[in-house]
Amino acid sequence: MDNSDKPSPVLIWLRECAARELIDQAEREMTVRGWNPGGEFTQLLHTAIGHARCEAFTKQRLRQINTGEGLSELSTEAPRPDMHQVA
Repeated sequence: MDNSDKPSPVLIWLRECAARELIDQAEREMTVRGWNPGGEFTQLLHTAIGHARCEAFTKQRLRQINTGEGLSELSTEAPRPDMHQVA
């Protein structure tokens, strides 16, 4: 399997760290400007992030299914009649 298209754990962590920082900044800015009444912006933001993560997971899972990655090694083929014979 070729892992060249998969990000390293460090890159994933950095992306998540940077994303969290950006989200926190947006929440603070919206609150300071009065555009987050009752935490509505924050709730919408977290809902959007949840949907995006779900969509990303679904796409990743579909890609795994389409490429056969992560699937069982068990065969669905019927055994050959002479399978019991030793070569």
